[in-house]
Amino acid sequence: MYNKLGFSVISIIMLFSAFFFSCNKSSDAGLDIVPEDYLIKTSAVDTFRVVARTYKIDSLLTSNISDGLLGSYIDPIFGDFKASFVMEISPLTVPSFGTDPVLDSVVLYLRYDTVFGNKSVVQTINISEITERVRVDSSYFSNLDPSTLGPIPLSLEVPVDLTFKPESDSLLVLKLPLEFGRKLFDNVADWKDTTFATFFKGFLISTNSTIDASISAFNLFHSDTRLSLYYHNSTTDSLQYKFTVSNTCSRFNLFDQQYNSPDFIADLVNPEAHEDSVVYLQGGSGLKVKIQFPYLDLLKNQGTWGVNRAELIINADPSTISTQSIYSPPTNVVLYAINDEGKLEFLSEYLLSNEYLGVKYSSNQYIFDISFITQKIITGKRKNNGFVLMVKDGNIIPSRIVLSSGKHSSPMKLALTLTKL
Repeated sequence: MYNKLGFSVISIIMLFSAFFFSCNKSSDAGLDIVPEDYLIKTSAVDTFRVVARTYKIDSLLTSNISDGLLGSYIDPIFGDFKASFVMEISPLTVPSFGTDPVLDSVVLYLRYDTVFGNKSVVQTINISEITERVRVDSSYFSNLDPSTLGPIPLSLEVPVDLTFKPESDSLLVLKLPLEFGRKLFDNVADWKDTTFATFFKGFLISTNSTIDASISAFNLFHSDTRLSLYYHNSTTDSLQYKFTVSNTCSRFNLFDQQYNSPDFIADLVNPEAHEDSVVYLQGGSGLKVKIQFPYLDLLKNQGTWGVNRAELIINADPSTISTQSIYSPPTNVVLYAINDEGKLEFLSEYLLSNEYLGVKYSSNQYIFDISFITQKIITGKRKNNGFVLMVKDGNIIPSRIVLSSGKHSSPMKLALTLTKL
């Protein structure tokens, strides 16, 4: 044990000395070493310069979501954000309303699980019937113009019942106009023996103009999420007929993000033109971060190296952590590699473990083990094309975070433990 330990210590010291001086000799080529106090001396030979930039996600595929996002808030860092969603409904059973049925009321119930933003502000809910058919096997993106769906507003006579403030009950109850309910109730013969979606195309559920409130995630598959027709007939009072959301129903989110905060990035159109000390990551059709290790290729010129461990350490910007109490950071983020065709692919490191689903936020940072792909880069088996960081499940999670870039005083960094082969 003593000999093995002694040999390891000597090897690390020799390796560190050789690597340090070789880095000095290569400094003219641009190898950028993080100052001494940022080195992880007990486990890493060195840390490499990381270049990170913010890119806008113009659209995001949101088809067949499990959670519909609804609401708005005014983020002091990111600006105005608004979310709405579209959903089809389907009959739960074959209708049989009995003799002389009379409709008493029609109520839409939506179960919500998570709230992002200020829960104390009341929002007005807008419910529209869409007149254009949507299909579960079609692709819908977050930037779809809702006017193309031909929405007809339903909030006609009951505006008081169409308001929402998140409560502990977490069930939104919306009483809809009887005129709408009678369209379904009185014309059952027109839809019970055919595809219901050809008769009723679905709902567009949105909010009023953007206010500093919250975004709620509505669980569309929860047993409480339903449209109920309450009625009585000649023999029985207090009857109920239900429509629910199933896997055969089309459902998708729509997002409207305005990066209009005065301190936000001035130019998102040309991110390569500048490198800031911070980068911005956001779910929804929000923001992603491109990460590059421009000096990693220089290791190829210094012999053959074995990567014992390579960690990408991504820190939250300390000055913005206080905003996380209301505007929560993403619990999980995913790192993709950029291939030679410019497309994104999962890292091999995470395909065989649960972690490929997203690295968790812990102690104000995300840490990725990227040893395998780093080894392939420095041995020339893979080009050094860079990586893209995104929010996991961004189509249903609008969380955001400000991260330190490679130019920050608490920088994003690549920590390497190497062995000279």
